[in-house]
Amino acid sequence: MLFQLVGPDAVSLTAAVVQLLKSDRGAWRVDLPHGVISLVKDYAQRAYFLRIFDILDERVVWDFKL
Repeated sequence: MLFQLVGPDAVSLTAAVVQLLKSDRGAWRVDLPHGVISLVKDYAQRAYFLRIFDILDERVVWDFKL
């Protein structure tokens, strides 16, 4: 499932299970109870990214270009 979400023009170099938290008015709240973070080498964009995927909803939740 992860490799399908990463796409054909990119490769996942490493992955781990994560929980995404966000700050809301000085308190932490769970934005994503479970997900997968991956270091992705994207050949189409010629860059590396940290991406958090929601495997159950099959979508990218967070994307950060390195």
